[in-house]
Order: sequence, then C-alpha cells, then structure tokens
Amino acid sequence: MKGKKECPACKELVHKKATKCPHCQSRIGSGSGCLATLLFLIVLIGYFWGFPMLGTGDATRRDTSPQSTSRTPASRRVRVSAPREGSERFTERRASIPRDVSYTIIDSHTVRGIKRSLDVRLNKKVSESVLRAIALKLKSQDSRTYERTFIGYLLPGMKVNAGAWATTHFNPSLEVEILGMTLEDEELLRDEQPREVSRDVIASGLDDSPFAINQKVTIYREGKRFFMEGWYKGDTLPPKRLFKTDFKLGTRYKYKSAFGEYYLLDSRGNLEIWDRDGFIVALRRVD
Repeated sequence: MKGKKECPACKELVHKKATKCPHCQSRIGSGSGCLATLLFLIVLIGYFWGFPMLGTGDATRRDTSPQSTSRTPASRRVRVSAPREGSERFTERRASIPRDVSYTIIDSHTVRGIKRSLDVRLNKKVSESVLRAIALKLKSQDSRTYERTFIGYLLPGMKVNAGAWATTHFNPSLEVEILGMTLEDEELLRDEQPREVSRDVIASGLDDSPFAINQKVTIYREGKRFFMEGWYKGDTLPPKRLFKTDFKLGTRYKYKSAFGEYYLLDSRGNLEIWDRDGFIVALRRVD
C-alpha cells in the first residue's frame, strides 16, 4: 500500500515515515542503509590508514614507513659479516702456501685432549701470512681435538730446542710471531753499506737466531786494527775493537766479553760465533 512499509520485526504495516513500530515497539526507519554505508567507509579508511580493523579482534597496524621495506621479521634476520683480515676464516680464504716454500715436521709431542707441540723445518723465511696458512694446514691434518696447539719454526741450520725463528700458537686462537729476523729486516740489512769506503771489509754475516744481539755483523780492518760493526733492526751499533789470532779451525776475532765470545772465520769464508763453551751459531754469508 502507498504510504505504508513493513516492520522488519513483526511484519505489520506501519506508516512509511514511522521510526518506531506501534505493534512491537521496535525501532525502524530508513537510517539502516546509511548506517551500513557508514560502517563500510570506516572499515575502508581503517585499512588504508592503519586503524584497528573491525571484527578481527586484533589491532594489527600496517607500517607504511620507509624503514619497513623487508617482509622478513626483525627477529628472523641474520647478518652475515665478511671475515675480518687477520681472522682464521679470512686466512683460510685468502692465504696460500707458495710452491717454492716447503716444510717438514721434525719433532712432535702430544698430550691427549690437552696439547700438541710441533717443531717444523722451513726451507726459507716466509711472511706472516704464509706462516698462518701453514699453521692452519698443520692443525687440520690431525683430526683429534686439543685445547692448545704449539708450533715452532726453524730455518735451515737451526738446532731443535735452541730457539725458534717463528711460532704459530693456537692459544686457543691463532697467534703468529716472528722472533728472529724478518724478510723485511733482512732486505734492509743487505742494502746497508759500510760508513767508510776506505776500510777493508773481511767478512759479513746475518744472524737469524731469535736471541741475536746483532742481526748483521761486518768485520773490517782499518790500518793495522780490526773492528766489528753490527746492525739491529736498521740501527747501526757502535763498532767493537777485535783482536785477531790464527788457530787450527780458522781465524779468530775476539773482543772483550764476560763469556769469552769471539767470531770465527773459517777457510771457506763462513762466519760463526763461539764462546768458551763452544759453538753458538753460524751466520749466513753476505757477499
């Protein structure tokens, strides 16, 4: 009927402008459609602006900030850093043993689960990075586990238990130390020239031992007197007066010393250091 509408609750006809049913007292009217539209708009706005979503029971906010570009939760992200220089992982990736470098294990002692000690003979001097590479390779060759691994390196001619030229100790992390003369020091000493051209150089030698007082020794003559000049890590040491005597092993150049030390020059031009107890070390010849 014109001018009438049905009550949604009791289905009776009421006036089209009525807001309350006279039969069941329920509220009616045309505002329900507007209410639905309003609710739809609220939900739509909340979706775009981050308001809590209606009917979800969870106030989830959508982060539109520039920092929120990754879909991976922060608690699950793992930062993988590149290995730092000097670390064992860096050495394993970058360091290598040159083909002209060889080494031999000449002595080995182990205490199960506690420590492993090695004496290694090198064929020549090497850099710290090569020592690291050798140490890692030697350690990996033993599948057993030790709390500490100690490795000492000897050069040709050096005696066991008389001091090492270098060490690489896993204590427990790898520590590399060159105790004797390094390659760089040797290059500097080889280039070192006598201070006076007029003197007569008799012999020169390099001392690789870790306890060397003079890394390079030069014996020379000025007039009728003999002297020894030493260098240590690039510094020239004051010359010492020497006294020459000949005996069956060669020529002895002695100087004032509490231990009776002297230099011995054999018939082949090799220079050695001795004392009253006997031989100490042979110097590598420098021509």
